[in-house]
Amino acid sequence: MNHHREDYLLQGRKSGLNHLGLEIGYGISRIDYQVNAIHTGEHGTSYSKVLGIARDKSFIIHRALGRITEGAKWSDTNVEGKVFVMNEGAYAASVPIIMVDTGDVNGARHSAADASPDEDQVNYLRLRGISKDEVTDLIIHEIVSQFMDSLPSEFVHDADIIKTLVMNKLLR
Repeated sequence: MNHHREDYLLQGRKSGLNHLGLEIGYGISRIDYQVNAIHTGEHGTSYSKVLGIARDKSFIIHRALGRITEGAKWSDTNVEGKVFVMNEGAYAASVPIIMVDTGDVNGARHSAADASPDEDQVNYLRLRGISKDEVTDLIIHEIVSQFMDSLPSEFVHDADIIKTLVMNKLLR
C-alpha cells in the first residue's frame, strides 16, 4: 500500500491554502491519499481538490479533512474529491470530512463524486476500431491533461514532465 499524507496547519490571520492533487492507480497498486487542512487562525481560507483514477485492479482511497477550530473564526474550508473507476476490477472512493468547532464561519463545504466511462461513448469509439484498453487510455490522458492544464503557470514545466510520464505508462 502506498500511503501519502499531507497535513496543513493554517495558523496566521488570513492564512490560505490552495491544494490540488492527482492519484493514478494501475495494475494492482494500492493508494491511500490523505489531506488535512486545519485552521487555527481567523479569516483563513483553504481549498483542496483531489482527482483519483483507478484502472485494472488498482485500489484508491482519498480522504480529506477540512477543520475549523474554535480560534479560527470567520474561516472558510472546502474539500473535494472526484474519483474515476475505469474498469470493473478497479475500486476508488473519496471521503471528504468537515469539522467545525465554532458557529462563526464564512463557509465549510465538502463534496465527493465518482465516475465511470460513459458506455455510449466507449461503444462509439469501439465501433470505429479502437480497443477498450485504448479507449481507457484516451480517457485517462484527457483527465490528466485537463488537470495539468488547470495548474498555475509556474508549474507548466512540471506538468509537462508528468504528462510525459503518464503517456509513457499508457503506451507500454
